[in-house]
Amino acid sequence: LKQSCGDVYTKKLEGMFNDVKVSDERVPLFKSYCEQKGKNLDIDLQVTVLNDLYWPLSKQTEITLPKQLIPCIKTFEEYYLSQTDKRRLTWLYNQGSMVINHTMLDEKKRKRKIEITLSCIQACVLLLYNEATSYKFKEIREALGTTEEMLKFSITPLVFSKMRILANRGPEAKGRPKPQKDDDDDDEEGEGGADDGPGKISAASLQPDDVIQLITLRTGGKLKIAYPPGHVGMLASERDGMVKKNLEERVLKIELALVRIMKARGTLKQQELIAESTKQLIKYFKPDPRLMKKRIENLMERGFMRRDEEDQTVIHYQA
Repeated sequence: LKQSCGDVYTKKLEGMFNDVKVSDERVPLFKSYCEQKGKNLDIDLQVTVLNDLYWPLSKQTEITLPKQLIPCIKTFEEYYLSQTDKRRLTWLYNQGSMVINHTMLDEKKRKRKIEITLSCIQACVLLLYNEATSYKFKEIREALGTTEEMLKFSITPLVFSKMRILANRGPEAKGRPKPQKDDDDDDEEGEGGADDGPGKISAASLQPDDVIQLITLRTGGKLKIAYPPGHVGMLASERDGMVKKNLEERVLKIELALVRIMKARGTLKQQELIAESTKQLIKYFKPDPRLMKKRIENLMERGFMRRDEEDQTVIHYQA
């Protein structure tokens, strides 16, 4: 890949592999540090430290961690600062995952331990239920200090999936109108009112005054459950932000290619300029000819090139 595309193309990929390798090597070193300092953590923490120059990471998600997670976070920060200089950690909680053990009584009142894999934000939500069995949606948001959009995105699989562990009891726990759902998914009758089961899910499916209650988890005999990090249709802003960032990077690469070719050739027809630029850019992405035409017009307005007065298809470079 390096031979065919060059060092510039593979530099970020090499940086990604190196970050993962170094993070794996750091795990036993962090455990040794905890033993030396006499820090007995109740949580097995594995941190992957990523360089933001290499990874297309989304913005940081603000969240107030439950008290169970704070000691391990602070301990790793102390360890990292002792190993590095002039580097600052920014925790991306929306990118991490957790495995928690959930103890429950099955249908025959036998105690069972279920291993649940879920995102960090989802784990923070469930850890709140160690203190109480129900919260209003707005109380969860206030306790975690995150945005309503992010909380709806994260909590939706816990409330609306087939093996849900939380139930939406509606305002003041009086129940909400039931959407159409499968007969075999009729949930906990007699557990405190109607709740929204699987159906058409939207941002309106959860309201600030809705009571979110911890319910008996029906696993169908499974001892391990994995929840998706969120509902794909409910975090539009982050998705739009990534698309916008990628478009900006492509526009910059297109403009650099156009100016570089015109500087070397001096005069070219527009179609020839687009064809040569496409040959240079195709190893990175497939450029849109319409976008390239728009960038040519923009470069002309900024004085990098101009059209020939007699033949409008011919473009001249000007310094």
